[in-house]
Amino acid sequence: MWPASHERTPPRTQMRTDPAGQHRRHAPFELSYRPDGGSTTVTCRGEVDIATAGRLEGLLADVLSRSRPDVVLDLHDVTFLDASGLTALIRGDDLARGMGGRLRLANVPPHVARIIRITGLDRRFDTG
Repeated sequence: MWPASHERTPPRTQMRTDPAGQHRRHAPFELSYRPDGGSTTVTCRGEVDIATAGRLEGLLADVLSRSRPDVVLDLHDVTFLDASGLTALIRGDDLARGMGGRLRLANVPPHVARIIRITGLDRRFDTG
């Protein structure tokens, strides 16, 4: 049986340069998951980019391998998502569908929803 909550990734503070050239400290990247009825909720915080997308993809694969093919990915606290992050979402969804489940996105912030819409992935993912 799974613990009620599982912290998978240790916090890591990142620096990013904003358009004005100022270095800004961003929230650390964190992943956690918890069983939630017949599905599992994965919570992601921070930036999902080339440095962190592999960890998201790995956790999704790990969760799906535990016979819970329906996963809800809570993106409420995601501050940035690049092409690597989109790839992790697609691969997680492919894996879930291959097991007869699905990956649903929840609490998608406007800046992430825009990227998903621009890339046409809004037709693929259930964001409700």
